[in-house]
Amino acid sequence: ALLPIRDYPEDRFVFMATARGTVKKTPLAAFSRPRANGIIAVSLEPSDCLVGVALTDGQREILLATTDGKAI
Repeated sequence: ALLPIRDYPEDRFVFMATARGTVKKTPLAAFSRPRANGIIAVSLEPSDCLVGVALTDGQREILLATTDGKAI
């Protein structure tokens, strides 16, 4: 996933969710200085995939829903 970012404020986070239910919240500042070989933001199992990425202030509630209408 790609997010268009110009600034990396300390009070913002990147929220990531995978198809198999893994969620991760990482400070946006952790992505401000990528290495030559990139940054591994989240480790995925071979049978998993990233389904969503969003910016958050860390204070908001996040609702995840399935195509069957189930939500957490």
